[in-house]
Amino acid sequence: MVMNQRVFLFILVFFVSLSFVSAWNFTGVVYDINDKPLYNATINITVKDQTFTTIGYNSTFTNSTGGFNMRVSDNAAWMYKIGIQHYINNKTDSSTALDYMGQSLPAFPYMELSNGMNINFYLKEGGTINITALNRTNGRANFNYIIKDTNLGYPIAESFTTVVSQAVINVPRDRNYSIMVYPQNSMPVSYNWDNFTATIGYNFTIANLSSYDNNFYTVHKQFNLTETLVNVGGYTNLSDIVGWDEFRVIPFLLEPGNMIYLGDGTTIPFDMGAWNATPYYDQYGLGSMAYNITLPGPAEGASYILFATARNGTRYYGGYRNITLSYGDSNLNNFNFTMYPLMSSDWASSNSNLSVTNASSWSSMNISSAQQVFNLINASGSILTGTSAHIESTVDYSNYGAVQFTFMLDTKQESSASFYLPLINETGVKEMNIYTMSYASKRVPTKTQSFIINNSNITMNTFNPGDIDGNTASASINIAIYKSNSTCDLPGNEVSCALTTSSNMDTFNPLSTIMGGGKISFRMGIGGVLVHYVNVDMIASGPPDALFDSNDDVTEGTSDGFAKALRFGSSGPTIYDYVLVSIPYTEGTTSTTGLNENGDVNISIPVLYDDNWNVIWNSTANGTSGAALAANDSHYNTYQTEWQTLMSQTNCTKTSSTTTFNITNPCYIDMTNNRIWIRLPHFSGTGPSVSGSVVTATSTTTTSSGGTSSSNAAIGGSELPGEPEGSNEGPDIDLSSEDVNIVQVGASQGQILSLTFGTVEHSVTIQEITENSVTLIIESDPIEVTLLIGETKEIDVDGNSINDLAITLNDIDDSIVDLTFERLVSVSEIEESEELLVEQEEKKGFNYWWVILIFVVVVVIVWYFKKK
Repeated sequence: MVMNQRVFLFILVFFVSLSFVSAWNFTGVVYDINDKPLYNATINITVKDQTFTTIGYNSTFTNSTGGFNMRVSDNAAWMYKIGIQHYINNKTDSSTALDYMGQSLPAFPYMELSNGMNINFYLKEGGTINITALNRTNGRANFNYIIKDTNLGYPIAESFTTVVSQAVINVPRDRNYSIMVYPQNSMPVSYNWDNFTATIGYNFTIANLSSYDNNFYTVHKQFNLTETLVNVGGYTNLSDIVGWDEFRVIPFLLEPGNMIYLGDGTTIPFDMGAWNATPYYDQYGLGSMAYNITLPGPAEGASYILFATARNGTRYYGGYRNITLSYGDSNLNNFNFTMYPLMSSDWASSNSNLSVTNASSWSSMNISSAQQVFNLINASGSILTGTSAHIESTVDYSNYGAVQFTFMLDTKQESSASFYLPLINETGVKEMNIYTMSYASKRVPTKTQSFIINNSNITMNTFNPGDIDGNTASASINIAIYKSNSTCDLPGNEVSCALTTSSNMDTFNPLSTIMGGGKISFRMGIGGVLVHYVNVDMIASGPPDALFDSNDDVTEGTSDGFAKALRFGSSGPTIYDYVLVSIPYTEGTTSTTGLNENGDVNISIPVLYDDNWNVIWNSTANGTSGAALAANDSHYNTYQTEWQTLMSQTNCTKTSSTTTFNITNPCYIDMTNNRIWIRLPHFSGTGPSVSGSVVTATSTTTTSSGGTSSSNAAIGGSELPGEPEGSNEGPDIDLSSEDVNIVQVGASQGQILSLTFGTVEHSVTIQEITENSVTLIIESDPIEVTLLIGETKEIDVDGNSINDLAITLNDIDDSIVDLTFERLVSVSEIEESEELLVEQEEKKGFNYWWVILIFVVVVVIVWYFKKK
């Protein structure tokens, strides 16, 4: 017995120890863009500590079916960065070139992965950027670098802690990139690469650099760091001002895509003339208002935005000029600035200083200047704290001495979410995009200077799509993710293209799908109102927000014709290619004023709205010119031709294909699901209008319910809502016949309706009726359902994990609910399911005795060991 006790204790210790193994399991399958499994794809996991320092690696390769299984060392304080590459000819290293790669993922904390991950990875076509640099003596130079996606503005690869002499970076081939190199003892240089889609060949060589053998879509960029110093001088002009108390010209490097990054060490150093054999320094004449500074003219060429900032008394002024310099350029004189008052509501703030660096000593110096403060606040009006955000603010200074460009900056998580911009007071901000994972990302449209000064707070909302005129419960909003391609981004292919099952916001967890990469589309909506974001980038930003009119807010057809209008829109950034939006309609066969879907159906967008649902464009009064719309609001400039088509009448196609449903014909009618789909360039505040003819339904009288019925619908329920149960013969909701699968009933609070569903009779209790909702209890096994007006929910009545009943709340009138019950499967299927459940219950009762017997045996054994 002693031996048996030792065996028992060993087994106990063994099973307890299983939950403390110091590793988590990572499994999955890797596919190419055609959904074919990839053999010998490399799975790399880089392990980082809390300071983002790399402390280790885990790696493996996929098998012949694309699968992999690996154990990853774990620690609650660690973070994990996943990378996947595949090389041509199924090589397992970079001895040959890359053809596919996963998307660039951030490092995820341990708590997100500790329970294990099983992910299907869909790789993108990949390319390679090979960077080197030559100094003035034609030798290899060391450098730091950063590569940004020029469309999204965020870094996808960088090295600032380690200096390198060569960098080989794999990137998705379907993007354009800004390559910035920061050499040792030289000025930054940049190059914009936007030619991975070229068909002239696979191997791109820039400058003189020998190629690798058998390269595939590789760009070799060798930076020439040779540069000359160019003197730039002139005057600052402003009427009625004869001198400055303070005066500086600050050069910003203009990155590809016309971006300026505002942050520590991002300005060009001053006094660069100190680098000459005969040193000279920047000069400023406070009385003459003249300046002379030194800027580098690199062999690669460089573009700068020069910001002149000056103070006269207590007032600050500024001006902008853009300039491009190259190696050997002559000195520039009379490069003058027109000065304007600077925008600021807080000149005295220390945060209004701009930090610049001395080229000779590399010490920093603060330049006082007026800047406009912006605060990110929550719905309660408090400035956000503990939240990091990336902000992109576009200004158009093309009429004020410079060009249109975008300020890029980041707020730090450990400080308040306030930021400052050096803006002139002649115009406002053209557009601002704010990306944060803590709140719904936001697009702030054009704001004038007077509006900004008086309204410098920007309200950030939690991700909460819903009804424009009220709050919709998150459980009512359905969300799903699909593959994004020419087939899946068409209505009707939802089943074959789904990457996640449709779920509500309370249960939606897209992390593994987003990590899986590939092109994905994001869909959400309420009832029949859906928005489908095509090729959305959810790594760059949180999910896009959205607001809709609820179905009951709109008026449908009358006997004179069918007309329906619906508002929807979003204030989120455009992190997608385009959107598809569905408008539900009532079919003419089930309503006396329903749409004749077999006739001509037309759509137009006559009204556009701002973020507060104020009308900014009405085609009746303002016309349908896309150019005029763009002139009124620059947000519509890029796609003005498409918006012009949408503002005009468009006949809806009845075929869902890329040749029939596209930019030139942006409307498709889905007669199977009673939805009209509209294609929009971006999900702004719009008010589409649908028009067509109506069809009067053919109805027949039924004796069981006292209502009317067609081949697929019946109207039933108590003749008088609130009448005692059983006052009518037969069930109130009779779905036991194959001939009838839809029943419409009216009922009051507290009423109990009988429901026949197959061979089993159920009850439906009207638990609670509010102004715009109803709560039902469906029994035998209680199921609680809450519906808003216009909402439909599907439930599983017979417990076989298949939804078999749909319930719709049509309306509430004088505390009487109008409900529609629809059977989703055949009666024979329901009866088979009910028989199977009876058999299972009988078996379950028998199995319970075995469970009880085993439990008694375990108790006896434990008692025995305790006694020993």
